[in-house]
Amino acid sequence: MKIKFTCRECFLEGVATYDSVQVINDDLHSYTCSKGHKNVYFLKNEKFELLMESAVYAIIDGYYREAVSSMTSSYERLQEFALKILFRKNGLYDEIFNKAWKEVSQQSERQLGAFIFLYTLEYKKTPDSLTNNERRFRNDVIHKGEFPSYANTIEYCKRITDLTYSVLETIRSSDEQIIYNLSEEKQQSMLKRFEEMKIRPFTHLERTFINLHHHISSFEKKDLEIYIEEIMKKKYA
Repeated sequence: MKIKFTCRECFLEGVATYDSVQVINDDLHSYTCSKGHKNVYFLKNEKFELLMESAVYAIIDGYYREAVSSMTSSYERLQEFALKILFRKNGLYDEIFNKAWKEVSQQSERQLGAFIFLYTLEYKKTPDSLTNNERRFRNDVIHKGEFPSYANTIEYCKRITDLTYSVLETIRSSDEQIIYNLSEEKQQSMLKRFEEMKIRPFTHLERTFINLHHHISSFEKKDLEIYIEEIMKKKYA
């Protein structure tokens, strides 16, 4: 998936230059614009947001297997994000979280189990989860190489977005400040890297289906198919 960045040097010169840059695992994205100016941006979005957005574009381009895979990964990374918040809420910071996460990081079922139990313990209710048929569909696509139809892909992806909204609504209602603190800490860490690199700090918050950090307090629930239509109109306008 690619994101459009605005070159700051061009902007200061009064020219609007937009370049599509491939998303990478590092939050810092370096690129040279079409005019030859070097840019480094801190991408503020959470990983689960970007994976969900990648799934949306995969659907638009007709890559339904890839959409199912990206949506699945998005929900797994959401679970990791939620667990980090629960650890922080109980006074356990990144060093302890990272040590615990290392024990389950290679097995998605262990991650799911940890998420279900800690979520239930904290919020006194079990999180909604995929049905057996939905898990079977996911496994057939990801592990058995099946090619899903558009209709089945949309149905599965809408289900993942519903699960995501449900988790985020619960977390936001009681732990909004922790979400904000984690975002600020990550930004401060990035600013230190900018200082070490001796370059001007620029940040970018991509508009996504979730838009977590655009409106932490409010929660705008969207319909996936309508969102896809909106993206298609912009893409092919």
